[in-house]
Amino acid sequence: LRRAALEMDKLKRQIEEERTAQAEARRREEAKEATKKVAGALDLPSARDKARREREEAAARRRAFQREQAEKDAAHRTALGDMYARVAQRPFLFQQQGIDAKVFEETQAAYDKFESALKKQGLSDLLDLPR
Repeated sequence: LRRAALEMDKLKRQIEEERTAQAEARRREEAKEATKKVAGALDLPSARDKARREREEAAARRRAFQREQAEKDAAHRTALGDMYARVAQRPFLFQQQGIDAKVFEETQAAYDKFESALKKQGLSDLLDLPR
């Protein structure tokens, strides 16, 4: 008799636990549905939609960054090509130095010619004026 009473109590507890578990599951489901309704009424995206949108935005930012980098690289290559072209058009340093020396010699010759013309005219005192 005692054993039967213990088994009966055990069964009653199991039934009560099952009812509690079912009630909890129903409550959770109702809360989930209520959350969906509220989110729908407020026009809020679901977690899946939000994650998908974030991935799409990250991909768009990545593509924009790659496009900007490609444009910068193209501009850099163009500038470098222009620089190489300007360098190729300029004379070498030893050639430039020869040109500079020749220009200096011609300038000096022009000054000397000017001085000799002034001396011939008797205006050599103008050469001593402060500049």
